[in-house]
Order: sequence, then structure tokens, then C-alpha cells
Amino acid sequence: PVAPGFLLRTLLRTWALSQASSSHHLFVASHQVRSACSHTTLQLQFGLPWKRPTCQVELELVPAVEIPTAWSEKARWPPCLKRWPSRQRVECIKSFGFALLACSNYHWQLSFLQAEQVLLEQLDEDGGCRRKCLQALRQVKEDVWCPGKRPVITSHHLQTVLFWTCEKYPHLKDWQVFGKAFLRLVRKLHKCVSQHFLKHYFVRKSNLFRSANWGELDAVAQQL
Repeated sequence: PVAPGFLLRTLLRTWALSQASSSHHLFVASHQVRSACSHTTLQLQFGLPWKRPTCQVELELVPAVEIPTAWSEKARWPPCLKRWPSRQRVECIKSFGFALLACSNYHWQLSFLQAEQVLLEQLDEDGGCRRKCLQALRQVKEDVWCPGKRPVITSHHLQTVLFWTCEKYPHLKDWQVFGKAFLRLVRKLHKCVSQHFLKHYFVRKSNLFRSANWGELDAVAQQL
């Protein structure tokens, strides 16, 4: 198997070559590279050749290997027949397979990004307000609970809380009144943050808070 560190170095070389041969009017005026075990962060400043740089973005490069049409043996999902998602939806999601993301210089972790996207895209086919609740949860998280570039609670955590809540409350009647549905999500999030435990939706033996700072989690729990 290929080590993530090797892929990162290859990505950087490819990016450097593409910049050297670029003929676009918009060019990279300067860049900074910060490397970690599992990813490399590029901070780029863009601009026109005759003007000072006008735009700055930060990109995080993480090696990934897609494994289509197969489902991970560690993802025993769903463990039994549930009302949400439907059996047909489950089979569709599993057909997309999974991916491996770098988590250190020599190790990979499971990723189900495409499966999660399919679940999100088809959340409110029945006319519910699940997506609206998630958007509101993200906004409050960014503005109040944990603002900043490296928040202890991420969008993926909120998304996972939503999936668990959808599984527990699969009926449309539970998602017709925004206020009640939103508070239900907040209560679930508060419970997970307070206990420092949030199960991965697909790999249910995995705790998404296992590497989080408990002090930061406790501070968020107080705000919640």
C-alpha cells in the first residue's frame, strides 16, 4: 500500500509544475506551505500580473483513495432494519463504496463522504425541515458556540448528530415544526458533547470525539 506521506509529496510536486507552466491571467503571487503528518496546508495569494494580490485562500491537501462498488467490513450499517433510511436507499448508498483518507504519515482512515452526501441531498423528500435545522445549527455553531478556524465542533459532527436524530425520529410529523425539530437536535448535541462521545454514523464503534480537547467540549456544553 502507498503511504500518505508519499502521496502528499507527489501532490506538491504536481502543483508546483502546474504553476510553472500556467498561462492563465490570474496567477499565484505567493504561497506558504505547512506540512503535517496527514495533510499539507497551502496558503495562496492570487492576483493579476500588473496588480497587487487581491485574494487569499487556504487549501488543505489530504490524500484519498476511492474504493468504489465495495462496502467496508467495519461499517456494519445499518445493524438492523430501520425506518430511516429506507432499505432501497441503504442499498443505493452502499453501491457508492467508501474511501481511505490519510490520518498520519503511514496510516489511513475510513471515509464515507459520498454516502453522507447522498443522505444529505435526499433528506427532505417528504417536505420536512431537516436541512433547514442543520443549516441553523451550523450558523449558531460558527457565530456563538465555537467560532474560529479550528473549532472543536465541526460541521461533520453536526451532520452526524442529524443522522442519528433522523434515525430515531424517522417520521415526517417529527420534522414539520422547525422550532421543535431544532431544539431536538440541540439536546442531542448537548448530550454528546457533555459525554465526550459521538458515535460515527457508519462505523459505530468509533467515537468522533476521541481526539477532541475535553476542556473545549465542556465549554461548548455550558453554552449549549
